[in-house]
Amino acid sequence: VQFSCVFTWQSCQFLLFLLSPCLLATLLLDSCSAGTFWHLSDLHLDYQYVAGGNLSSWCHAPLQTPSSQHPSAGPDGDYNCDSPYSLVMSALQAMVRLQPRPDFIVWTGDSAPHWSSPHPPDQEYVFNVTKAVFSQLDQLFPGVPVVPALGNHDSSRLTSFLYLQVTMTVTPS
Repeated sequence: VQFSCVFTWQSCQFLLFLLSPCLLATLLLDSCSAGTFWHLSDLHLDYQYVAGGNLSSWCHAPLQTPSSQHPSAGPDGDYNCDSPYSLVMSALQAMVRLQPRPDFIVWTGDSAPHWSSPHPPDQEYVFNVTKAVFSQLDQLFPGVPVVPALGNHDSSRLTSFLYLQVTMTVTPS
């Protein structure tokens, strides 16, 4: 199934085609029945993550006295916090070990962290996180096409994009 979408932004109309995964694979490969790819999403890289950090402050500040009631963050991440650099790199390196030459990589964003207190990441922070992930993909998978898409945490004010007037039609393939 192929979806087409017409939207208007700043008095300009755009036509966007959303392709099914099989159709996308067909465009990037000779056939839909063969090939490999990676789908990478929701890394939520947080440069402010601190091993031993307080879980109630996004693992940014060290917890003074960890206890069983108030555990601290581990060196390579915690479920209650966004990802430290070491966890993101470990995931990307595992991808290389498991499939070093995929036909392409689909990267569906959400690379920036969730936190919003005391203030959300600014545009420069979000840009640097996105650049760091892309640079690592480029270095670890040289020559492999990357198909990127922005996630809701890849804007300078998290979970907010410009309002777009959207009209959607579905056409059978």
